Amino acid sequence: MRVEGAFFAEKIESRPDGRLNVEGFGPFTVGVSKFPVILPDYHVPVLLYFAPEDAGKPLTLTFTIVGPHNEEMMKHDLPIDPPFPPQMRKIVTMTLTNLELAQPATYRIHFEVDGVGYEGPSFDVTQMRQEVFRQHPN
Repeated sequence: MRVEGAFFAEKIESRPDGRLNVEGFGPFTVGVSKFPVILPDYHVPVLLYFAPEDAGKPLTLTFTIVGPHNEEMMKHDLPIDPPFPPQMRKIVTMTLTNLELAQPATYRIHFEVDGVGYEGPSFDVTQMRQEVFRQHPN
């Protein structure tokens, strides 16, 4: 199994055909008025590719949020159990929930499968001026 792609989204709905309806996706910048801040829920759809050698064995996708000083801030293992046919792609969704951020910075996502690492998307957290929040309360 390998990671073929991932991105951030604000809202995701699964469809019966296995596809996703996605809202608010793309490069992510989160503007906040003060730190520390608890990040609201954001979703990370991850496209996985299963190779013939994956047939019949359980796999684990490790999802890690890495902070600005390469510190591990959140880590989650997602077991993916067979059966899955070879040459198949599947989308799994990870959710960032209640992640506390202490400073403005770039935060990265790192994936790992069977000892192989994949760099995922990153997101920027910036501190906005108070007047911006008064003009745009949402």
